[in-house]
Amino acid sequence: MPVDIVGSEDFTQQGQTDLANQLRNTVPSFNVNSNPISDSGTIVRPASLRNMAPDHTLLLVNGKLRHRAAVINFFAVGPTAGAQGPDLTPIPSIAVQRAEVQRDGASAQYGSDAIARGSQLRPEGRFAGRQRPGDRRGLQRGRRPEPHVRGQCRTASRRGGFANLSLEYGNSRPTNRAVQRYDAARLIAHGNNYVRSPTAQDWGEPRIDDDVKFFGNFGKYVGGTKQAYAHANYAAKHVDGGFYFRNPHTRGGVYSGDGGKTLLVGDLLDAKDGVLGSSAGCPTVRVGGGRILDPDNYQRVVNDPNCFTFHKPFAGAPEGRPGGFTPQFGGDSQDSSIVAGLRGTFPRTLSGTPA
Repeated sequence: MPVDIVGSEDFTQQGQTDLANQLRNTVPSFNVNSNPISDSGTIVRPASLRNMAPDHTLLLVNGKLRHRAAVINFFAVGPTAGAQGPDLTPIPSIAVQRAEVQRDGASAQYGSDAIARGSQLRPEGRFAGRQRPGDRRGLQRGRRPEPHVRGQCRTASRRGGFANLSLEYGNSRPTNRAVQRYDAARLIAHGNNYVRSPTAQDWGEPRIDDDVKFFGNFGKYVGGTKQAYAHANYAAKHVDGGFYFRNPHTRGGVYSGDGGKTLLVGDLLDAKDGVLGSSAGCPTVRVGGGRILDPDNYQRVVNDPNCFTFHKPFAGAPEGRPGGFTPQFGGDSQDSSIVAGLRGTFPRTLSGTPA
């Protein structure tokens, strides 16, 4: 079965520092995307092969199954929807000696997890060790370079053991590939100067702070031909990104309840006694063309403590013209694992007698 071998030099010669992106740039049909405005899919980015779901790709690290990320991509479309796959991003690329990617499906060999392909990462593991110096980069994105520091230490003992430790740290500034939304541009055209500019809604890479990745690979010969082995990883980061623009007139459930014909106004007295229309009632406020069509009714709502609309916090804007808002979506991600075992040749016994 054909296998693509990607060596460590293929990783170090790229401007990318993310392992998943580096494999995408090297291996055909290996896809991993940045998903803006995609809930937790913005934070966790499982890879896919041959346009199949991420959980149809088997990922092994040192021959052991890599755990799946704690995210089900329900906000995605296409083959990724509903999938839960392993995430390569928490593994520092400096720790990988080589990557092996099978070009065809391998379910007959590995099971249904390898319908798309089987992929394996071989971390650095050498008994004759040396120290690799740290690498500091400044990747230009936006106005200032992004700091990125990584380093590796490899040690070996005379008694047949080794320890390889890899560490990466960096930050990533956000990007924006969007143009101004049509509805936001229409508000500006009607004289609403409170809309965020140049874009009310960003579309691009999120902001990533304190992106820490650690990987350790360990081994030691015991009892002659037997080898005790272990590998562990820890990764953490904070991610912030934009979300969907809340149009101040048409956003359902926030500013309007009828598609932007009138403002959504709550009557606190009706909410207290549970009987609609039991009080004098809050007036209806019509909107259209990016402006309030009933300024007198709108002012009554603003002045009445028993009436509430999400426009009210922006009442300082002339003619009740807030520019809407764009919420931020983000989270703190942590990923950790540890694998240990013993490999070698062991005698088989039958009824207590060596076979």
